Amino acid sequence: MSHNLDAPIVHEYRGHLLFIKFDWAKPNDDSPFAAHILQSSEVAGLANTVADLPGPWTDYQTALAEGMAAAERWVDSQLP
Repeated sequence: MSHNLDAPIVHEYRGHLLFIKFDWAKPNDDSPFAAHILQSSEVAGLANTVADLPGPWTDYQTALAEGMAAAERWVDSQLP
C-alpha cells in the first residue's frame, strides 16, 4: 500500500481532538519509522505537537495502537 497520500488519523478522546501523523521512510513500507501526536489548534489548519514517538514498529497496527495510547495518556495528563 502506498503512503504518498497518507493523511493524519483523527482521534477524539474525552472531548479532545487529536491527530496521529506517521512518517514513512519509503512509500511502500509496512510500518512507519516515527509518529507525531498533534492537538487541534484554535487556528484552522494548524496543530500543536504534544508528543513524538520514535519507531520503527513491526507493523502499522502496532504503530497505530501505540500512537492512540500515547494520545490518550497525554489527554489524561492534562485533566485535573
